[in-house]
Amino acid sequence: MKEQQTEIETINPRTYHLNLSDNDVKRLVLKAGECNLNVSELLENFIGDLISGTYSNGSDERMYANQWFDRCWFSFEPENDLIQYLCSSWESNFTDFMDILERINDIESDIKTAENNIANPGNRWKNIVYRVYNNDQTNYTCVPCYNSVEEYIESEKQDLIDYKDALQVTQEELNDLQNSFRAYMNGKKYVWDQEVKKAVAWYKENISDKLEEH
Repeated sequence: MKEQQTEIETINPRTYHLNLSDNDVKRLVLKAGECNLNVSELLENFIGDLISGTYSNGSDERMYANQWFDRCWFSFEPENDLIQYLCSSWESNFTDFMDILERINDIESDIKTAENNIANPGNRWKNIVYRVYNNDQTNYTCVPCYNSVEEYIESEKQDLIDYKDALQVTQEELNDLQNSFRAYMNGKKYVWDQEVKKAVAWYKENISDKLEEH
């Protein structure tokens, strides 16, 4: 119940575009009207059963909705690619995949910043301070973090080592996912970088952009 309540709190209007003929629009509206529903309410109910969603009409309804999905043409021979793998795999999912890519991007940015700070320290180190508060926490004094540029550079060098270690660990996570995907493809040819690019674009269009609509 707690998990469902958390999901309920995130219910918001979402926008999807359907390609329908004029007559199919009329048929859909009339079908919904048979039960005094509007089209949105009808689709919300069906989607809830299809994906065992936040709300569902019951176990039988979920079973029949999934039978419909399994019997449709798109379920017989889906195109094997990274998108399909991440959407259906028990071992990996899109959230983990995107998190790994984001961490790699952030760490690579940190590495570039540290390398630049080491090569061109300038006077920025003089402005890096920490706060020392008085006993009653009502006031504080700014104390320099570094006593010299050499001390600052040594600190940046240690940060650089830590960043590179973190990058190696995160890259290994991505390699594990790539190896699992290779096994899933079972010899079918693909270009990994293209698969990643396509999957990232799909995630942005179909998930992240939808979550940011409200």
